[in-house]
Amino acid sequence: AFSKMSSAVLSQILSTNQETEIGKKWNFKGISTIDEFRKTIPLTTYDDYKPYIDRIAESGEQNLITEDTVIQFAPSSGTTGKMKLIPVTRTTLEKALPVPNTRSRILLLMSVPIDQSYMTPSKMPIQAMSVGAMWHQFETYPNIYVGPKEAYNLESLPVALYVQLLFGLKDTTVNVIKSIFIPVVLTAIVELKTKWRQIINDIRLGKINTNIPVAPEKRDALEKLLGGPDPARADALQTILQQAEELNFKDFIPTLWPNVKLINCLCSGNLECFIPTLKYYIGSSVHVSSFVYACSEAGTIGTPAKPLEQTSLFQLVPQHFYEFIPLAETSQDQPLTLLASEVEKGRIYEIVMTTFNGFYRYRNGDYIKVIEQGDNGPLIDFYGRGKMTLYLREHILYEVNIEQAITSFTSTTSSRVDYIVSIDDSTYSRYKIWIECSDVRDNLDTFLDKSLQNVDETYKYDRQYDKIEQLEVVLLKIGTFSKILDFMKSKTYVAEAQLKIPRIVLQNEILLILEQNTN
Repeated sequence: AFSKMSSAVLSQILSTNQETEIGKKWNFKGISTIDEFRKTIPLTTYDDYKPYIDRIAESGEQNLITEDTVIQFAPSSGTTGKMKLIPVTRTTLEKALPVPNTRSRILLLMSVPIDQSYMTPSKMPIQAMSVGAMWHQFETYPNIYVGPKEAYNLESLPVALYVQLLFGLKDTTVNVIKSIFIPVVLTAIVELKTKWRQIINDIRLGKINTNIPVAPEKRDALEKLLGGPDPARADALQTILQQAEELNFKDFIPTLWPNVKLINCLCSGNLECFIPTLKYYIGSSVHVSSFVYACSEAGTIGTPAKPLEQTSLFQLVPQHFYEFIPLAETSQDQPLTLLASEVEKGRIYEIVMTTFNGFYRYRNGDYIKVIEQGDNGPLIDFYGRGKMTLYLREHILYEVNIEQAITSFTSTTSSRVDYIVSIDDSTYSRYKIWIECSDVRDNLDTFLDKSLQNVDETYKYDRQYDKIEQLEVVLLKIGTFSKILDFMKSKTYVAEAQLKIPRIVLQNEILLILEQNTN
């Protein structure tokens, strides 16, 4: 069934875009089979589209790579290479997020600046796809979100989270907490733990504390939307949060919102290491699940197959045409590809996509692992970004393996753990893990070295034969990763809530920040 749908999707993509400049170049009109498609069109990367994208950005020229109208550009966050501008069409924007359950009451935690101060010369906005997609959902499903739109276009992410918590804590009907990335959920929890008395006082008075930097006109609008003083809810929250504080906030989220059964946020790949910390606060009755596997070039790629059972198992959506490159062949420029029906359970592949958004046989660097194979296509797990690897002597360190080793540590502590991996450039004989955590166990370097050996057989082999020395752990001052985020914000257009800390770093400014903030 999935194979037939895939073939039909490819035919539709080629037919729709045959009169575009790139469609004429590659003769989409003359392609009638999947085999012809793969023989005619080479595997592509961003550089193949950059000349067309530059023309769209400079002059607003259309019908170059897609028949659909480009209405904005999505910037990459710069964590996988030089920042790129990805053209976004109206259709892709509308399909960028799954249709929500209309019975949901969602507390959305994110910052969505919409001032559009960043524009291309052709006056197209440069903003994260999630910004436009979330605004589309706000307008289409206004009744499912707890906070008003005004709670998102604020001065900074901490301010936005404070105001969103203020509205969210007033509402006892919340049943889903949602954010783009799991670290933003944890940031909101820290904000709540440290400022709950102030938030409760704001609920009691129906005002936003004057210490929270909100522009006067926005403050007036938000305070009207708060609906006035609510001393009864403030009293109830006072009792709940005083008890939670006495218990060090363990399992406290369900006491605030008894109906919450799901936290929806991206938590696969290198973000899985944050799940144990989040579980400390939410307990066993609340599930954590990625709500979508997506990228700017395609929009949604996969949706949760079993959202209440597994955090990162995705069903491919049949709105793109997919090919797969076996892991062993990904270093080649033009390797042979497999179709969805040909991939094998347990194997890792680089995913290749052909989309309505104007990307054909496109390699964006994502790696997936096939978990199951079925009539509706393979069920996959996001494995990592292809460029997120380190090469030490003959060993290749994949991001997912170091993430699993770190998770073995995070499961033993309730403290938040942030980390980056680099190579010890004084000897080039070992990996160096930079860790920010307030609760560090003894002999952490030995513990993580053994954990990495448990998940990476080639590393275990290299360690046994002394090809690589034991990894080194470098402890960082609390607040180091906030400095890294500040640096990243200064280098990109991406909204604060969309930034992703790179987990693998070579020589650059981020490494310098790490070196300046060791304990």
